[in-house]
Amino acid sequence: MATGKVTFRTDTFKEEKSGREVPGVTLIIDGPIREVLDKIIASDPDKYKTYVHAVQDALFTGINVIATEIQKKENAEK
Repeated sequence: MATGKVTFRTDTFKEEKSGREVPGVTLIIDGPIREVLDKIIASDPDKYKTYVHAVQDALFTGINVIATEIQKKENAEK
């Protein structure tokens, strides 16, 4: 895939119930990555109603892949 434009902005938010500060991330997408997300949304509009749904699924899928790799590495070191 060609390089797309993705801009991340970080901020800190205050949790309403506890008053605890929590990190927040804003994602701005454009170019080829937006085109890929458009295709993902079009492929299953019931599952991916918005960019948020598509990015959320991609994020959790990626986290699961990374966590699995870490677990395999930890098991191999034992």
